[in-house]
Amino acid sequence: MSNDSLYSISATRKTSHNLLVFLCCFYLSSVSVVAFAVPEVTLTQDGAAASEETLVTGGFTVTRTVDGNLDQALTVRITVTGTATIGPDFALPGWGFVVQPDVYQASIPAGELSFSSTITIFKDNIIEGDEDVVFTLIDSGLNNYTIGADTGAMVTISDDVAEVTLTQDVATASEETLATGGFTIHRSDRGRVAEALQVRIRVTGTATIGPDFALPGWGFVVQPDIYQASIPAGELSFSSTITIFKDNIIEGDEDVVFTLFDGGFNNAIIGADTGALAPIFHQ
Repeated sequence: MSNDSLYSISATRKTSHNLLVFLCCFYLSSVSVVAFAVPEVTLTQDGAAASEETLVTGGFTVTRTVDGNLDQALTVRITVTGTATIGPDFALPGWGFVVQPDVYQASIPAGELSFSSTITIFKDNIIEGDEDVVFTLIDSGLNNYTIGADTGAMVTISDDVAEVTLTQDVATASEETLATGGFTIHRSDRGRVAEALQVRIRVTGTATIGPDFALPGWGFVVQPDIYQASIPAGELSFSSTITIFKDNIIEGDEDVVFTLFDGGFNNAIIGADTGALAPIFHQ
């Protein structure tokens, strides 16, 4: 092969190479790379006042801007703190899962700009005062959003406490007729009526348990003269009478005094009516 032929082939190859490089550069310069901006996310208050009595609830809304890829769900993280306790006092809806204690992860759905959530309130028989639940938007650690000016919401749960009273049913008992006396303990419909309510009653007076009368089987002795009983679950009251015993002792008329008092359960407040007196007339 002549030198002219070799030169021609070499020149052709170099020209083809240069053309290929040119076409690649032209193609790359023509390709548009789509880069989505990072959205801004905020958390705002929906309902600030919740109630154990009415079960009115509160919540929040998480909102994103239109920046970013709306075709994909946006994962966010929220801390849940406050004086109320998850479980006994309230429940979170099923929008997220626990990342670590007090930190929950949730998502703004694909194609949506926000999601809203409310808490579920539970009644109880505990005097605890008003409590609060605090929601705070935090960085997800995924570098997928910035946090706006509104980052938190606080829901205050007002307490709902039962009131308990003790009232007279029959005031006169008799050894002769064995007519008996008794009392009724009432609770208001506040608090958790579906749960039994423990109460304590002091039993005093001039009559003696055993020789003169017996108490029904509604309670047990906590300490001398103090008995514990329960208003059954689902009920607003329970009543009790004493059993009278005849004897051959001249002792005059005697009495049994029932007094409702704070038993340290922290489950109800004591109302105005707290006592009953059952005189036992001697035969």
